[in-house]
Amino acid sequence: MNNKPLITDEEYAQEVKSHFDYLNWVFGASTTFLAIACLQFPTPSRAAILCLGAIIPMYIYAFSSFPVSLKVLRKLYAETKDENVKKIIQHLEKKYHGWNVIFTNFILWFGLALFLFVLASDLFQGPLQWIKT
Repeated sequence: MNNKPLITDEEYAQEVKSHFDYLNWVFGASTTFLAIACLQFPTPSRAAILCLGAIIPMYIYAFSSFPVSLKVLRKLYAETKDENVKKIIQHLEKKYHGWNVIFTNFILWFGLALFLFVLASDLFQGPLQWIKT
């Protein structure tokens, strides 16, 4: 019988890196730049509402492009209830996902926070004027 693992850490690390690169440099940077561009308008929150048409599809794609290997492993576990598969899933989730996502996707979280701040800018007129100057 073949003792080759279902997936190696190196293979999965490459998938995760590709996904994180998309999240940071496409979604995070785009969101940041759109938020900054919205600040140039007299009513930034209205401009941000229009930008939601570009941001929401990127966000949906980000969730649908989650590493394929983990999706396949979860499906395999759902069908077989194999404990070895469950251990592999737990190992991959613990090592590559969870709280470390906050640190590895800093640009994404910064962009989202800035965009949400601009989106709710009608509530924060004082700090918004400070940022715009």
